Amino acid sequence: MQSDEPCECCGEVRGYKYTGSVYARTAVDILCLWCIADGSAAEKFDASFVASASDGSPPAPYKTDLLSRLRRRFVRIQYQLRHHLTGKTQPARRSDVEVELYTRTPGFASFQEETWQIHCGEPCEFHGQAVSADLRKMTEEGKQRLFANSSLDESEFQHLTHVDDGVELGYYFKFVCRKCGEVLILEDLD
Repeated sequence: MQSDEPCECCGEVRGYKYTGSVYARTAVDILCLWCIADGSAAEKFDASFVASASDGSPPAPYKTDLLSRLRRRFVRIQYQLRHHLTGKTQPARRSDVEVELYTRTPGFASFQEETWQIHCGEPCEFHGQAVSADLRKMTEEGKQRLFANSSLDESEFQHLTHVDDGVELGYYFKFVCRKCGEVLILEDLD
């Protein structure tokens, strides 16, 4: 959003301010995108800008209300259990990819806490609101993933594929895998 206010991290007036979620121990109202991108905002405010990832990695640890703390605890238990059952050892610290996603990537506005999509072991590119052409490009794997993580079924999906291509599908976000090009859709109902 356009702004003539100085960033609380660097003190510069950049002409724009970040309006997405900031998960931090203290309230932060005005951040520039430059401080998010270089990691200085995350470091200065012990902050994160993405709530969780679709691979089940632990969400950002900074929101302190009871519901967020319970959700984090539940996700961490699921993550630990999955690693225990598959015989994989749990990583001791976040990978460079997780650090990049949680602390240097601006979140996006959603009805629910945003869940960044992961494919081929890496965060996908966020492309904003999906259109029907995006649904038609999905592979069978992508469609099954969408059905498993949303309220859509095959008939509703087919209906959405016939909506005019110029119309954004308001409750669906498009992500694209940076490695293989797979189109992933995230449902975000209010």
